[in-house]
Amino acid sequence: MSYLLGLQRIGAKYVKYSGDQEEFSIYDLSVNVKNTPFRGNENNEFSADIFLTLKIPLAFGWGHLPDLVMKQKVKGRFVPKF
Repeated sequence: MSYLLGLQRIGAKYVKYSGDQEEFSIYDLSVNVKNTPFRGNENNEFSADIFLTLKIPLAFGWGHLPDLVMKQKVKGRFVPKF
């Protein structure tokens, strides 16, 4: 994931830069696998819930506004085609 998004690991965070400016960072990443690929569920799918914190520094506000920090829940699912 970090390679596809062009992220750099800085301590416990993954950070995306545009030049020398930080675009966003991802941290507190947690993955909860719901079923294993060996068994799957009745639909023969592999699914997981991903929890993360996304921080986006605000480029406007001239330093008077705090960074935008959002806790996100993302659902991922893989269903084999064959």
